[in-house]
Amino acid sequence: MFERTEIYARFASCYSPQTPAALATLFGLRRQTVYEWKSGKRPIPWPRLKAAVDEFGLSWDWLLTGRGEKMRPAAEGEARPLVPHEINKRYLALFDGMSRAEIARRCGISQVAVYYIDADRMRVPWDRLNEAVETMGTTWEWLLEGRGDGTGRAVDTVPDD
Repeated sequence: MFERTEIYARFASCYSPQTPAALATLFGLRRQTVYEWKSGKRPIPWPRLKAAVDEFGLSWDWLLTGRGEKMRPAAEGEARPLVPHEINKRYLALFDGMSRAEIARRCGISQVAVYYIDADRMRVPWDRLNEAVETMGTTWEWLLEGRGDGTGRAVDTVPDD
């Protein structure tokens, strides 16, 4: 499981100065909000993390887990915006061939939640996305942005001649 305080430390390390007060001023937030991020009481909003990934060329795996390279390889190009329904579809693709009941049992969520995720009426809980990265051999880059093939391997998207 990823730790909010560790994510905050990696996130803040990208900015200068790195104090919560400075980050609050930079983002136009109350200082208390950033202190809650730092203490782990509140998660950093995903759009804010995505902005850091885009701005600094960070790897999702490094930002969320501390593993791997900090920077994305330049060949991967610009990141796309997070699109929740695409994340839902990629997540459910990990369970291809399973019924909603089987997915619910495997993920520890209700069948109704699986239905809502499939119908794009609910986002996949982030702890479930993290579990998929930790236990199913997928990557944050694939789940969040569709890069790679879901196994951590790069996929050649240019057809051979």
